[in-house]
Amino acid sequence: MTIFLSDSAFADAGIPMAFVVPIDERGGLGLIQSANGAMAFFTGRSMEELTGLAFAELVHRDDVALGEDQLARLSSGKVDSCSFEKRFEHADGHRTWGLGACRKLR
Repeated sequence: MTIFLSDSAFADAGIPMAFVVPIDERGGLGLIQSANGAMAFFTGRSMEELTGLAFAELVHRDDVALGEDQLARLSSGKVDSCSFEKRFEHADGHRTWGLGACRKLR
């Protein structure tokens, strides 16, 4: 499946979305490959600032470990999708809850 990050289903969506590439270090939550405008608004960062940022840097430090096991199972192919709630850190310092939903692209 080919995904075009500029497709309006992603770019113009009213809900925060990001494509995240798995990594083992820095919390194991992955690096943001691309984010939409709603994600930029939700986090108080520009889409350019989000690109290449470790996803763990957007999450409250006490919540980074939550979901890492699920993501490891996703990466290993044991599950096709996962979800978890986390507190996200806005650039201005306030926190808000968000649901992370992940699935492996084929």
